[in-house]
Amino acid sequence: MSKSRTYTYLLPGLANEVNINKSELNNLWLGVENINATFDGNVYAEYDTTCTTYDTKSEYYVNNYTVDDKNLVCYQYPYQDVYNYFVTSKYSKFPSTYKQRVLNYHNLNSKSLQSLILFKSDVLRFKLEHDLGVMLPNDCELGERITFQDESFKINKSCEKQS
Repeated sequence: MSKSRTYTYLLPGLANEVNINKSELNNLWLGVENINATFDGNVYAEYDTTCTTYDTKSEYYVNNYTVDDKNLVCYQYPYQDVYNYFVTSKYSKFPSTYKQRVLNYHNLNSKSLQSLILFKSDVLRFKLEHDLGVMLPNDCELGERITFQDESFKINKSCEKQS
């Protein structure tokens, strides 16, 4: 399964403030189907139910749920400005230090797609214009638009609130 954009762009900030074991984390989501229906400032860390080492002592901890044999741990996102830019697909508006945190956390270089999106690379802009056959306005973001549905964990069986 591929990682969500929430994992790519928001995990580095969460992991800066919350004890996250990246090797046990399956994914990170903006929401959970049937639990929240809008962008609410929270993120949901997805772990297998065998994992019990997630951080419930953090000041950002909200709640956890068992959903379809997964533990979903809800945290208030610690950088609300970044969260708000993310949910409105304004990647280039992230603070410079946060952009660098994303690249460093995932060991990405300046030629990675994420870097080209974060820094609104002219190379990526020209490629998109060529591929799409249109001229993009200068203020156009180069990353995909965030939708709540795409960035939400889908429930197949059941959901049980744990605390």
